[in-house]
Amino acid sequence: MNLLLIGFSDKAGTAFSMFCSRNMPDIKCHTIERQFNSQFTLMLPRLTSASYQADALIIDLEGVGMPSYDSSHELPLSQFIRDIPVVLISRRNLEEWQAADFLPEATTLYLAAPYSIASAKMILTKLSEIVTKRPTEPTQLEPKDNNSLYNNRSDRARTEVNSTRQEASHIKTSKVNASSSNAKYNKAVNATAAPRHTSSAISKNSVATHLDPILKQYFNSLYDTALVKNILMILAQSQPFTIGFGRRELLINPAEQSVISDIGSRRIVDYFTIVGRHEQTAVNTPQLSLLSEDEYYDRLQQLYDKGAKKQALTTLLWQIADEVIRQDEPSGQHNLALKVNYIPNFSAMRQVPSYVNSVMSACLSKPRRIDELQELFPQLRYQHLNRIFILSILSGVSDISVLQSSAAIDATTQTEHSAIEQETSTNNKDIKKANRTGFFKRLLSKLAI
Repeated sequence: MNLLLIGFSDKAGTAFSMFCSRNMPDIKCHTIERQFNSQFTLMLPRLTSASYQADALIIDLEGVGMPSYDSSHELPLSQFIRDIPVVLISRRNLEEWQAADFLPEATTLYLAAPYSIASAKMILTKLSEIVTKRPTEPTQLEPKDNNSLYNNRSDRARTEVNSTRQEASHIKTSKVNASSSNAKYNKAVNATAAPRHTSSAISKNSVATHLDPILKQYFNSLYDTALVKNILMILAQSQPFTIGFGRRELLINPAEQSVISDIGSRRIVDYFTIVGRHEQTAVNTPQLSLLSEDEYYDRLQQLYDKGAKKQALTTLLWQIADEVIRQDEPSGQHNLALKVNYIPNFSAMRQVPSYVNSVMSACLSKPRRIDELQELFPQLRYQHLNRIFILSILSGVSDISVLQSSAAIDATTQTEHSAIEQETSTNNKDIKKANRTGFFKRLLSKLAI
């Protein structure tokens, strides 16, 4: 029996798979990693353009954003499950799910968590009996979009194809899908293949276009370095691409903000750190090649076969920027306001001070200027806070609209101050002249005596 585990964390999915392999070897488990929507809340995974061979599902309701029963969950859940035998796991109010009675009773089972080994064995036995009574042809999760049909690949890459196509236009998350499996996914036969070409230009209306003037004005000491130029080049892209350096390359997917390579992140950071401190030249500019969707998933599968794992692009960019500016911290006062869309995964980084997470948390709910943050964190110096500003900007977690509006306010304020200073200077001109010449000397000069 092919059993699909949905809503399980990595550890829980691995543990459940091991349990099945030891106690019920006829059950083959495949874990679909948790996915997030554009509001960064858990959601049902997108499986719509797939023909994944699934005999049954086990859904951890909390792991798909449904920790307790609500009538609004009925439609999406029933459309997702359809007539596939399923076990719903809930940590609270399991009776309410059962009483709702919106799923076929003959193919739906319920399991309260936490559950014992005996309970798990019993529910899996019942699930196997339900599957056995059904037609021998495994159930397919048929695509709702009939324009997308796939051929063989690993189920991990297959799942990401579906998720990307459904969510790529609006989802933005530092949560990165990375699971291991030997199952198959389907490849789109009608996908439009974008031509592969090399580019280093910053595209119009991109994140990089908006960041460029802000970095140039407020962090001019870093602006001409290879660090900033390379990061702007990365943030400017909207379709999958590779970045080559030496004989190695990074595979980056801007839609899901992920990066994967067959070398460790430490070596990647070391390379960009070495070149990042210098002004950008043709020598230290990595080769960027845009990929079609088909090319991307072919490369992705090759890297998975080598045992490579994905990580969030923001995590990598933060580490690179952190290493570079550690040697040359930007100086100078500014009135920019910082608001972050989310906090990077600091647990995957080395030597991140504990105060960084606290400051970032303060910038999650509302924009903060450095002077406001100094009031909240009086133990931190200006340099500490300014460092967090530049790292948030370069890693891509900052809210660009807030940066732009605060820069505009700052420019207006500076213009007003300049006008006031000029007016004051004009008004004081005669006073300065009087102090310099004296009253009687000016009087005699006027009388021409």
